[in-house]
Amino acid sequence: MKDPAAVADKTGAHGRAARATVTAAPAPQTAGTEEVRRLSRGDFDALVRERLAAASAPIPSRFALIGDHVRRRVEEVSVWPAGSRCPLGRLREAWAAHRYGLASVVDSGSVLAGKVGPRLATRVGRAIELYDTYAQHRPPTWPASGAAALCALASQHRADRFAGDVARLRALAKRMKAIALEEDSRCLANARRRAAARKTLADDLRSRRLLLAAPRYETAERRRERVRDAVLLAGDNPAKWPNAALALAHHPALAGRKVQLLEPDRCEELDGVGARAGRYRDELAAGVWLLPSTFAPSPPASQEVSAQWP
Repeated sequence: MKDPAAVADKTGAHGRAARATVTAAPAPQTAGTEEVRRLSRGDFDALVRERLAAASAPIPSRFALIGDHVRRRVEEVSVWPAGSRCPLGRLREAWAAHRYGLASVVDSGSVLAGKVGPRLATRVGRAIELYDTYAQHRPPTWPASGAAALCALASQHRADRFAGDVARLRALAKRMKAIALEEDSRCLANARRRAAARKTLADDLRSRRLLLAAPRYETAERRRERVRDAVLLAGDNPAKWPNAALALAHHPALAGRKVQLLEPDRCEELDGVGARAGRYRDELAAGVWLLPSTFAPSPPASQEVSAQWP
């Protein structure tokens, strides 16, 4: 039996392996722990500054490479045409740029916009559609499209995540809708028809003696609804009256009515649409929807913006 180690020594295998190991290991390019330990305080500070400068050197080149591209994409969302679908990724990217700055999007994309929930795209689409429908009642200086309005909301720096400003956009759109419906003749006609149907039903039940002339139990909201129905049937708009108590006291059609409220009426308006429209006017007067001077989107371009961009 031959010793394998002795045979390897005779053939020179150990020597070749050792030489291969030595040549395969590259020479260190930076100071290791042993070298840093022997440096003085001044030399160590100089080394740290050199390392930090080397680590931050690729950042300007990255911004120069894709910064213009990202800026162009964000500006296009700021003037996105109403009625055209904007991809969710583009919206999140533009929102993050207006909320946290263009450099954050160049560095990490739309990560700061937050997670994408399973129903986020649906909520975004509904909020934008509602805003586009009633865009003529938008706050002054606001863009005409819902996609650009999300950028405007981001510039106010009130929501930390994209989903928060989506909820704010829907709330704003509902206020705009209230202004549009406040004087809408078709909505008033529909409300008047429903009030007449309720009165006809009550008269029919009373004629059959199934309903007493004065109900023994009636909620406070039902009393308010009776006052609202009376104003509608008189041909007036309930949104013009602050609440049911003032309508009972001053409306001519309710002078002979024996309707008494069960509790003080603390509602802002007799009609829900009027209440929302009134709050919207108060918010506009208080500057709630005022945009910062930093948000200045370009005027809409003459050419159509393609909705098929990636």
